[in-house]
Amino acid sequence: MFRDGWIDDSRTTCERAWLPHALAVHRLYFNVGVYRPEFEPWVSEIASREDFTADRVAPGRFLFGSGADIRAELSDWRKRTGCSYVAIRMRQPGGPSHERTMEAIARFGQEVIGPTSRADASGRDIDQLR
Repeated sequence: MFRDGWIDDSRTTCERAWLPHALAVHRLYFNVGVYRPEFEPWVSEIASREDFTADRVAPGRFLFGSGADIRAELSDWRKRTGCSYVAIRMRQPGGPSHERTMEAIARFGQEVIGPTSRADASGRDIDQLR
């Protein structure tokens, strides 16, 4: 599975630091017709740029928040889709900066991948880590 994502102290801090950059890219995708009504029925409700909001786009498509938020969402996605791997694009063309992205990647490894790997190796479900 491929998703855009970011890790920070909370969803709110991600919304300030990362979400505007991700929305800008996805607005471009929307403008060129990537979003299809048969998969996202809300597309037909978009009448202006202001209608293309995170509330519409983020659910099931963006992975962001604290390490615990992300682990919980990944666990849910795994149960619902059966996915084994997730590729995450953190940096968007407009940002955040390279330095912030490198910090987020390290943090993702410590707070998401590390605990998830230990859970899988020990036989415990990821849900037990929340």
